[in-house]
Amino acid sequence: MSQQSRYRCWLSALCLGLLVFLIPLPAWSATAESSPLLPELRMPLNLALSTASTAVEVCASRGAAVSASVVDQHGQLLAYLHGDGAAPHTAELSRHKAYTAASLASLQGFHTTTELVVAMRKASAPIGAPPLPSDSIDAITPVPGGVVLRWQNELLGGLGISGARQSQIDEDCALAAEAWLLDQLSPQLQP
Repeated sequence: MSQQSRYRCWLSALCLGLLVFLIPLPAWSATAESSPLLPELRMPLNLALSTASTAVEVCASRGAAVSASVVDQHGQLLAYLHGDGAAPHTAELSRHKAYTAASLASLQGFHTTTELVVAMRKASAPIGAPPLPSDSIDAITPVPGGVVLRWQNELLGGLGISGARQSQIDEDCALAAEAWLLDQLSPQLQP
């Protein structure tokens, strides 16, 4: 290879390197703001487990042995805890309450499954009219004890508690755990 050929190769490589460096490809310069994909706020597993644990502990302090389930915004189970002495049926019922909160109650603008139940009792509309779907949907369980989990108006998921003798205790424990979760997230607002 001649001296001139080496010089041309070196110059070509230099020009190509400068071109790549100075004119980034669109994929490299794309930001999250210009992305055609939707950003999704997701609750990490450690917060889901701690939220469920907080609910079980709050209920235990009130003398209620419960199960707690946390689902994500798609209704997928993130965390489940079966409290000491909780009845076997509380496992599925807590998951169903969490699912109902995240899916149906949140879509209807409610904060708890109790609000959903109250709206259903007041509704004189036929079956299938809001707030209920027209057919039975697996895991939709409109009973008290589920709380919609939101952060800055974004749906995180749902929390369901089952096992207390009175459903109001289930809901109170869920609301206390939700307050704990929001307290954990609030430092993110600080500058």
